[in-house]
Amino acid sequence: MTEQEFRQTYAAMAGGDPEALSALYAALAPCVYAIALSVAGQPADAEDVVSEVFLRLWQRRNPYTFRGKHRSWISTVAYHAAVDRLRRGGREAW
Repeated sequence: MTEQEFRQTYAAMAGGDPEALSALYAALAPCVYAIALSVAGQPADAEDVVSEVFLRLWQRRNPYTFRGKHRSWISTVAYHAAVDRLRRGGREAW
């Protein structure tokens, strides 16, 4: 997904388009999973982080002005979500 495609898709998702969320998931979930797995260490925890990241994107959707690359942004979101998961105690805390 190019930067322009990402921005257009994100804007559609922020406007409430569930198909745009699906497109973002398809494009970005592998990246989110890889980062979450490297932080959390367990595949089940990494899968939960992926779900949480995209659920938060949908619940907190709002217009956002991206100043950098979308991969950097989603990587940061994934990293922080995985760290939060570790702080809560991993799978048992959910």
